[in-house]
Amino acid sequence: MMADREVSDVELLSFRDGAEGENCLHNMDDLQVTMMTLAEHIIEATPERIKQENFVLAEEASQTDRTDNVAISTSMSWLASYLADVERLPSAAQIRSLYGGCLTPSPHTSRSPSGSPVDATAFEKPRLPSATDWSEFLSASAGDKVENEFAQLTLSDHEQRELYEAAKLVQTVFRKYKGRPLREQQEVAAAVIQRCYRKYKQLTWIALKYALYKKMIQAAILIQSKFRSYYEQKKFQQSRRAAVLIQQFYRSYKEFGKRRQNRRTAALVQQKLRSSLLTKKQDQAARKIMRFLQRCRHRAKDSKKELEERDCGGGGGDDNIP
Repeated sequence: MMADREVSDVELLSFRDGAEGENCLHNMDDLQVTMMTLAEHIIEATPERIKQENFVLAEEASQTDRTDNVAISTSMSWLASYLADVERLPSAAQIRSLYGGCLTPSPHTSRSPSGSPVDATAFEKPRLPSATDWSEFLSASAGDKVENEFAQLTLSDHEQRELYEAAKLVQTVFRKYKGRPLREQQEVAAAVIQRCYRKYKQLTWIALKYALYKKMIQAAILIQSKFRSYYEQKKFQQSRRAAVLIQQFYRSYKEFGKRRQNRRTAALVQQKLRSSLLTKKQDQAARKIMRFLQRCRHRAKDSKKELEERDCGGGGGDDNIP
């Protein structure tokens, strides 16, 4: 229970610290805006002769003479109320102590708003004088009828120049102070843009490499398919040539076999023809020989008959011869 209570007390104190810090920063922002507005009004109401860069201070003797004849103006009524409001603003030490106390509170000090070194009414925004009021106030410095007891309320040219330069300095510092978060935001935005651009470049490079890789894969697949088709085509052409050669050799072999068989048949036919012609010639020669022999036999028989007849006829005549 004690531990839970301590944890809850710590959380409550941290919450109060955060709330007080936010309130303090908000009040400081309001004070800075008030100072910036006041500086703008002062710069706007300052005469042009004071704003010039080649501004030359008037003689101090004329200033002392002029202060005796200055008269109070009815337009200075706002100055008293403004000075009363300005008196309620905290001093630099009070603001520093308040700002430091809000940011780094002590655990032993009170965390209630009433324990702050400056009253809350000190940060109430006073009614700011307008540029017209400042113009009337600064123009009153050149007046000729002001009583002696209010002579210290007028501003000399030197004091107006100092006020103008102080207002410009406040404006410059405030712009730098306000421009710092903008620069920080710009730097952060530039860093984010650079990081995103680098990521984009990396992703673009990766996408380009992936696209090139895909193109290389597609090119490799295309080369493989073309090479395979070329190899298959070459193989088909070789097989086709081999088939054509086999067909040619087979046809030539068949033709050679047919020619050989035809030659054999022709040789047989020629042999048969030759043998038949030879036998025919032999038969003819034998017939001729037989005819010749028969003729010879007939002639021999005829001659023999003639001889016999002659012999028979000659024997009877020989007997008659002495």
